[in-house]
Amino acid sequence: MSSEAKSSKDKQQEIVEDINYEPEVADELSLKIDKLKKQLKECKKQKQEYLDGWQRAQADFINIKKENSEKFANLKKEAVSEVLQGFLPVLDSFDMALFSESWNELDKQWQDGISGIRNSFLETLKSYGVEIYGQEGDEFNPEIHEATEQRKSENFESGKIIAVLQKGYKIGDRVIRPARVVVAL
Repeated sequence: MSSEAKSSKDKQQEIVEDINYEPEVADELSLKIDKLKKQLKECKKQKQEYLDGWQRAQADFINIKKENSEKFANLKKEAVSEVLQGFLPVLDSFDMALFSESWNELDKQWQDGISGIRNSFLETLKSYGVEIYGQEGDEFNPEIHEATEQRKSENFESGKIIAVLQKGYKIGDRVIRPARVVVAL
């Protein structure tokens, strides 16, 4: 017999002795006490089941919230990528204008205006996490670069980018448009 059960029996005995009941009344009280103990034990078991269920539901909710947050972030990146792909040709046109031979023939105010618009556009892209990549001398990486040609070069080692034909754009690890490059043999 456990010490708890023994202690309970002792308490029952004390109650019976203190109130000087007849044995039948004492037996009846003892049965009621046993019944109440069973109910209490059942209530404790049920309480634990409810607590466990609530904790599982809480954990599930947190996991779903995290999962939805990740899905939303990915959808946002996809949406920005889709929209950005439509604007990249415009940015390419700005770059062609700035680096053309006739650029220096333009009025200084026109040059400043066009450069300002291009820079504003680039800042907007940066605010969305867009990175521009692809420079001469970079190591060629087929995952983010598209080689259009390979040439021998005295100035660059094999596997280095000799020329960038079209800049690459990415958001984080997601390539929006690979950089089109010429690679040294």
